[in-house]
Amino acid sequence: NCLRKLTHKIENANKFQNFVMITVVISSVSLAFENPLVDPKSNATYYLTMLDYITTWIFCFELVIKVIAAGFLFNG
Repeated sequence: NCLRKLTHKIENANKFQNFVMITVVISSVSLAFENPLVDPKSNATYYLTMLDYITTWIFCFELVIKVIAAGFLFNG
């Protein structure tokens, strides 16, 4: 129950919501730059792939926070 209250507090924090929205924008822009014609071994492809991994982990963290806050896990 304490964990659920904490995650609910995090989920409703403006900083968390803004961070997630900025991450969505960054992810969208990086997807717009991806091109199948670019050399897969180029630096641009490497950095876009790393950015994709980072944003995916951030979205997974957001999912876990929201699942716990909604009471689907650890609801006591």
